[in-house]
Amino acid sequence: MSDEFFKTTIKSHIEIRIDDCINLPEDFQYDSIITDPPYEIGLHKAAWDNTGIAFSPLLWNKLYKVLKPGGFIAACSSMRLYHRLATAAENAGFELYPFLIWNFEGGLPKPANLSELFDRDNIEEREIIGYKKGSGYTKANVDHGAQQRTHTEFPIYARHVSPEAQEWRDYYYGVNTIMPNTEPVLIAQKPIETKRMIDNIRKYRTGAMNIGALKEKYGSWPTNILHHKKARKTDHNSNHPSVKPVKLFEDLCMLLTPLGGKVLDPFAGTGTTGVACQNLGYDCVLYEQNIEMEDVIKKRL
Repeated sequence: MSDEFFKTTIKSHIEIRIDDCINLPEDFQYDSIITDPPYEIGLHKAAWDNTGIAFSPLLWNKLYKVLKPGGFIAACSSMRLYHRLATAAENAGFELYPFLIWNFEGGLPKPANLSELFDRDNIEEREIIGYKKGSGYTKANVDHGAQQRTHTEFPIYARHVSPEAQEWRDYYYGVNTIMPNTEPVLIAQKPIETKRMIDNIRKYRTGAMNIGALKEKYGSWPTNILHHKKARKTDHNSNHPSVKPVKLFEDLCMLLTPLGGKVLDPFAGTGTTGVACQNLGYDCVLYEQNIEMEDVIKKRL
């Protein structure tokens, strides 16, 4: 993106509120909502990722009320449960747009190796032919005390020893067998208040996407696929396991928020939305109920 875009932005004001987003007041309307709610998949068996809040009618009715007519919401989701997020938004009154796709490298499949399981079941003691370190996901499980993981180095046993293991070689099973390298991003809009879009924009400045910002950044008309590397721990210096890249959230903010607009993130986490808004000059209100994240957010800002 050219420097000219940044010259047109103003210095942002970022407000951090350590509170449950259900408590956000309804006396102010935001220009956009950019957020990464819990995926509700029990990541690392974390309690916060298995509450149902992301699909709650109470939440989505609240978000509908605080968004300006014509305003957009972007919400990250998992491939498996996107349909529940979209249904919750639609039931609250939002109009669904085609979802965006965050594409990244380094996705990690988590399959069960059928051949290996047959060998374990059929052969009491197999030859150990070496040792290997576990994946980053394994280390995260150890750090969070999940899945009864206690160590990150494992013996390598001889494989495909038993006849059953040989028959089912290269077969795997489990819901995460295919390597993931994409995640959907819900895009939904609160219906406009006026008969004509231009009148809604005149009144609220909301209702249109800033295609020009992404076109200028990438050199062509944007598609529904956004390519960004995963966030690194050094980007946020926390133990949060599902931080999104700032560049992805910058794209979402630019696309869906009018210049000078105010963004709401009801699930701030480590404050990625706030950092993106600070970089681009948008005002932003961050809600995060985990008080441990407050210092993380302040340091990132």
